[in-house]
Amino acid sequence: MEQLPLDVLIGEVYVVVVPDDVDVITAEVLKQLTLPANTQRLLLHTRNSRLWRSQVREFQPDFVALTADAAEWVVERGIRLIGVDYLSVQGFYDGPETHQILLKSEVVIIEGLNLTDISTGKYELLCLPIKLKGV
Repeated sequence: MEQLPLDVLIGEVYVVVVPDDVDVITAEVLKQLTLPANTQRLLLHTRNSRLWRSQVREFQPDFVALTADAAEWVVERGIRLIGVDYLSVQGFYDGPETHQILLKSEVVIIEGLNLTDISTGKYELLCLPIKLKGV
């Protein structure tokens, strides 16, 4: 964490509400979201956000997450930060490919966001980590 450039964690972010009928976020789903050109930071508001509102206390393994081809799409588009509204960017039953693709390309991943009352649009992101040496 002490080596993470802070500029990616501060600045304009685009939040997009993913339709409720989307069970998994593929590259095709991302293509249909009509993101602004040159989006560098993207937060995905899915039906997962309802879990925060209802204060579900048990882990939900069927949460909406990105596939490996969606991760590749994020990298190819030049997105530097991707955020999701549940505990992982990749599906619970999937292998590690989604994380590996993003991290290998130095895309910052923010997980566990509560986007309950956030609608599609541009926002200012301030997401500073606790810079602990060796973490």
